[in-house]
Amino acid sequence: MQKSLDLIKYSIFAGIFAVPFLVFIVSGSMFFPFITGKNFSFRIIVEVMTALWLALTLFDARYKPRKSWILAMLAIFVGVVALSSIFGENL
Repeated sequence: MQKSLDLIKYSIFAGIFAVPFLVFIVSGSMFFPFITGKNFSFRIIVEVMTALWLALTLFDARYKPRKSWILAMLAIFVGVVALSSIFGENL
């Protein structure tokens, strides 16, 4: 069990250290070759890292975020943005 948790943790670190190297990606097949490839790659890496972090928090409570004012304000901000997205006017 510990080896799989270490593998997940090192995979998250690998994703973090891979992000700065996204500047070298140029997708010649896309309409905006200097932007789109970097954007897609960044989103994929962040989504995989988030899923791995959620799996890590399920098996080991040490990786869960601690309660703080910053976490509470972030939760309130996300809630307000979600409400404004739901009830906002769509033109």
